[in-house]
Amino acid sequence: MADHTMSKEDSLTAAYCLAQAGYKVTILEVAPAIGDIDADIQVSPNLTHLLIRWGLGKRLKEVAVKPEASTFRRCERYGAPYYHTHGADFYRMGYGLAEPHYTIHTNCRVIYLDTSKPTITRESGEVVHADLAIGVDVTLRQHVVGRADQPRPTGDVAYKAIIPTEKLLQDPDLRPLVEKPEMVGRMDSRRHIMAYNIYNLVMVHPDNDGEESWTANGSTDEIRVEFSGWELRIQKLLAMIPSTLNWKLMDRDPLETWIHKDGKLVLLGDSYHLMLVDDAAVLGNIFSHLAHRSQIVLLLHAYQSIRYDRATAIQDSARNANQWADKEKNTIQFAYDADDEAEEWWRKHGHTLMGLCSPGRMQIEVVKLCNRPCQTVTLKDGQTRRNVDERVD
Repeated sequence: MADHTMSKEDSLTAAYCLAQAGYKVTILEVAPAIGDIDADIQVSPNLTHLLIRWGLGKRLKEVAVKPEASTFRRCERYGAPYYHTHGADFYRMGYGLAEPHYTIHTNCRVIYLDTSKPTITRESGEVVHADLAIGVDVTLRQHVVGRADQPRPTGDVAYKAIIPTEKLLQDPDLRPLVEKPEMVGRMDSRRHIMAYNIYNLVMVHPDNDGEESWTANGSTDEIRVEFSGWELRIQKLLAMIPSTLNWKLMDRDPLETWIHKDGKLVLLGDSYHLMLVDDAAVLGNIFSHLAHRSQIVLLLHAYQSIRYDRATAIQDSARNANQWADKEKNTIQFAYDADDEAEEWWRKHGHTLMGLCSPGRMQIEVVKLCNRPCQTVTLKDGQTRRNVDERVD
């Protein structure tokens, strides 16, 4: 069994799931502290299923707000609520869940990754060794893609800001926004504002050639000019904004694979989409079956086969601003249970998959199977070399 699995960036749920499967986990986090995130997090029913299962249901109720807008009431039918919570609270929950099970190094910048071993070199000069590197940072996409992977501008930028609810409660026009929590959208032909319940505003407007960044500061004066003439409550909210971030909205095509050709680096979550918690649950579930290091690559492809089509479809649908109105898409997204999917996949395919792998020394040169298009798999087991064309059905 691999005795040291390494994750990078905000992969607390992945760390927890892999630790539960029996792995030693080290997180290399570039941020100076966990939870320093000033943003709203939407926690959809497919995620609250997992968080409740992991014992976080009570804490989630304490730090989250449940929208009461009719658009979202139907989420309850999926057996778990839809919440809004502050990003810092969400990450602190994950930190508390995973803390007993892993080692974390904050303020840790990675300057080099050797995918063949794998080893990671920190800015301090320390070299960290592992059996598997797990990337949840967009910069690690380039290691898997093998070239520069530049995003495309969408033509929009989003201001993001949080207003203390105490201020809203002092204004009779704004008090109902707190007392009856709703996720409210307002829009014109080129701009829109989404208001979340903590009270977080996302204000999308045409791009003015700003920089690509999650942390670039915006101008509160520019916000007020951009949305001048909107209704009175909007003007009052904008006047309360103390500071804002300015996010340039970018798009990328789905990756062909999430696994590096050396088989020792895999991508999760924000490195290619925003469904990190579901990814973490599947990866931990699948890796609970690993018995020998030679099986790592096969299990990585099992993980990818379970998650790839769904993640890619949701990434594509995210370009459709009206997806919330599509009940079929809501059902596909919210009724999903990552653990159930992984367990069902293993019941059907696990025996066949592990039959490809012996406990001897083995190098996987090319692997793409498990409900993906059939390709050649070349295995080396001692002096024996064989090609396998197989699709697991």
